[in-house]
Amino acid sequence: MNKKIVLIALYDKLALGVRSIFSVLKKEGLDVSLIFFKELVNNNNKPPSKIEKRKLIELLKKLKPDIIGFSLRSGFFKTAVDLTNEVKKEIDSLIVWGGIHPTICPEECLKYVDIICRGEGEYPMLELTQIKNNFSWSKPGIENLWTKDQQNKIRPLIDLNKLPLPIYDKNNEYMIDNNTIYRGTPILEQVKYVAMATRGCPFNCSYCGNNSLKKLYPHEKFVRWRSVDSLIEELLEVKKNFRNLNGVFFVDEMFVSDIKWLKEFTKKYKKEINLPFEVDLYPNLVTEEMIVLLKSAGLRKVVTGIQSGSKEILRDVYKRHTFRESILSLHKILLKHKIKVDYDVIMDTPFGGEKETLDLLLELKKPFALHLYSLTHFPKTDLTELLLSRGAIGRNDIEDFKAKALDSYFIKFSHNSWNSLISLTSNRFIPKRFVRFLSCDYFIARPRLLAIPANVSRFMRLVYAGTAMFFRGELNFLIVKKRLKNLFSANYH
Repeated sequence: MNKKIVLIALYDKLALGVRSIFSVLKKEGLDVSLIFFKELVNNNNKPPSKIEKRKLIELLKKLKPDIIGFSLRSGFFKTAVDLTNEVKKEIDSLIVWGGIHPTICPEECLKYVDIICRGEGEYPMLELTQIKNNFSWSKPGIENLWTKDQQNKIRPLIDLNKLPLPIYDKNNEYMIDNNTIYRGTPILEQVKYVAMATRGCPFNCSYCGNNSLKKLYPHEKFVRWRSVDSLIEELLEVKKNFRNLNGVFFVDEMFVSDIKWLKEFTKKYKKEINLPFEVDLYPNLVTEEMIVLLKSAGLRKVVTGIQSGSKEILRDVYKRHTFRESILSLHKILLKHKIKVDYDVIMDTPFGGEKETLDLLLELKKPFALHLYSLTHFPKTDLTELLLSRGAIGRNDIEDFKAKALDSYFIKFSHNSWNSLISLTSNRFIPKRFVRFLSCDYFIARPRLLAIPANVSRFMRLVYAGTAMFFRGELNFLIVKKRLKNLFSANYH
């Protein structure tokens, strides 16, 4: 008899990895359900309430799964432990953890669950459902799966073109949040579809989760591309089913930079999809030819990382090569072709470099936007290990214990003058000279004073962004609600 499976995504209603596992199992005709447990809200995430936990337990009792799979990131490790313990009290199902945190920290996670999945989970989960004797679950002999009694080897990375297209099944998907539960696919009403053309990142930034993940695959091609036809086929299906769709955001670590692939993609995307889209790019690899091609197909915005204005910090600490010259060159190209740009910057670091970052941002011609992230110490990255060895951080500062993803992923203004000051650089209504004036020692020594113009600036940006979204037809009640949550929490994005 086929086993019943329930997959649970914590604080992630997009959950592209879980969606892929769900789709593989669905394609094989298995009885699988997908639960999205709470939505991620910038710096305003609350631990699960007793009511939400109860609703999860009641739903699981109704679904009667043989296997329950939790997908988790390091920031939600404590939440996963709590929920798993609650489930175990009342439900006798095999519990599997997967995602980036169990992959990187398997020994820690096996204290709480029967099995953990390391790396890509599509086919390990499928093979797990095919085990006939439940007593074999303690030693499943399946690559990527670990138990307390067996540590299986990591299987080769997946050929992305062999995976099925994402399946959306509103009758077997559920959302639990705000003390309520409803059946349905939560992203079907979104105006912007999130897709990936690739898996993996070609770079090895010391602070990034990919830094520790890549160590599992030292001899493999970590970055893989889908075929253009596979990607277009997915987007054609999405156009049929997402009734409010008016754009696509490709959330690859870095969008494909191969010119041959881009030429094929832009031609077919323009002809068959023809929607505005956004991509993530790495500054050093961008050429004007790439931007011209992408714009011809509908490119509207690029997201890219500055991280720091200090060449020494980038090179020696972050192990990045996005120096000032490459940022200025990219910015000039994007302005020339009227492409919007968002820059990622890491703040709240022990390394300094804030003045160099401020200088670089003031050198950029507006308009541009900023995503200011508070440095997060992910487990087992090179940067985390370095700081631990120096005594600069302790065990409780690492993300599985610190859980900055709940309320501190983005910067806060009140405790750090540089956070406030740098946030002002992208506001088109604030003169650069005024920002320079505020960078003097008097204001730097008074973070609460600098937080005032920073919060006013944030409010102005939200009003401006909301007005622009309204006229593009992208504003709905859910987006307004989320923006208001962001506004009244102490965060900046």
